[in-house]
Amino acid sequence: SLSLAQQSRTISWRIEVSRDFSRFSVPSLVATAKDAGDDPHSTVYVSQAAGKLIICPTTSIEKGFYHEQQPLSLIPWDTPAEILGQNVWESLLLFRKIPSLNLRSGKKSDWPAYRASGLKSIRDFENQYVRVSVIAFSNALRVEATVPGDMAEGLFVGRVISNACEFEQLGDWIRLSSQCSMRIAEQ
Repeated sequence: SLSLAQQSRTISWRIEVSRDFSRFSVPSLVATAKDAGDDPHSTVYVSQAAGKLIICPTTSIEKGFYHEQQPLSLIPWDTPAEILGQNVWESLLLFRKIPSLNLRSGKKSDWPAYRASGLKSIRDFENQYVRVSVIAFSNALRVEATVPGDMAEGLFVGRVISNACEFEQLGDWIRLSSQCSMRIAEQ
C-alpha cells in the first residue's frame, strides 16, 4: 500500500506538439486529392546562395500534367524548418484540378517562380535554385530534389516520409534533399 505522501504526489509532464492537426489534418489533404482526382503536388525552389525559398502550389491540368501557380510564399533560407513545412502543407492544400488551363499563350518568362526570384534571366534562376517536389499520397509524402545540370537529367534525391509527420521534419527533409542535390551537381 502507498503512504499518504506517495498518494498525494502528482506526476505531470508537458507535451509539445508543433503541428496543428485540426487545421492541417491528413484527412483534409486526402479530401483535396479526392476533389482533384490526383495526388496533391507542391514545388519548392531552394537557393542557399540567394537566401530564398519559393513555395508554389501546383495545379493539375490532367493526371500527370501539372502547372505551378503563383507562389504562396517567398521566405528566407534561414526560416525555421517548422515554418517551411507548414507553408508546404498549406501549398498542398491549395492543389486543384483546372482541366481547361491554356498554357499555349504563356512564355517561359511568365514562370511564376522565376518571376518571384527577381533574377534577370531564366538561366540564372535554373542555375541558382534547386527544384524540390513534394507529392502527397494517401499515407505518405514524397520529397524529391532534382539534381541540376545537363548530365544529371532525370536524377533526383528524395525520401518518402509519413504524411502525419511534424512540419519541422518535412522542412528538414526539403532542405536536406536540396543540399544533397547540389552536392551531387558539384561532383
